[in-house]
Amino acid sequence: MPKLKLPTVALVAIGILSLPCLYVFFTLRSLSSFPYAYASDWTVVFITDHVRTSGKWPTGWGDLEDEYHRMAPASHYALTFDELKKRVWLDWNVDLDTVRDADPPKRIFRLTSGRRVSFNGDPNELIRDFLRTGEAPWMESLPIGGTRAGNQRVHQRMRSE
Repeated sequence: MPKLKLPTVALVAIGILSLPCLYVFFTLRSLSSFPYAYASDWTVVFITDHVRTSGKWPTGWGDLEDEYHRMAPASHYALTFDELKKRVWLDWNVDLDTVRDADPPKRIFRLTSGRRVSFNGDPNELIRDFLRTGEAPWMESLPIGGTRAGNQRVHQRMRSE
C-alpha cells in the first residue's frame, strides 16, 4: 500500500472540513434572501392592485399603504410596512405607457440589497406584463397568507371593482 504524503492528507482533511462550513454559509445566505423575496412579491401585488383600482402609478409609499393593510392580514405580517419600504426601491415618476411598451422591461423596481430574488419572477417583467395584458396570475393566492375562501372573496371583490 502506498504511503500518503503529509500535503495530500492535509488537503483531503481541509476539503472534508470545509464542506460543512460551505453548507452552513450557503444555507444562511439562502435563508437571508426570503424577506427580500417576500418584499419583492408583495410590492408587485400592491402595485398591481393599486394600478388596477386607480388606473394610476403610485406616487409614493403612502399610495400603497392601504393595499398593504388590506391584502396582508395581521396574522401573516412577515414584513412590516416600514421593513417593506426599506427593502424596496421604486421609481415613483413612471409613465404607464412607457412601462407597458418597454422591451426589455424598464427598471422601475429593485431591491435595496441589490439582490434579484422573487418567488414569482422579475418584478419589472411582472408589472410590464400586467400593464400589457391586464392579467396578474401571481395574485391568485390573495390575501397574502389567507385562506382559500378568503382568497375567493377577495378575487370576487376585485373583479367587481
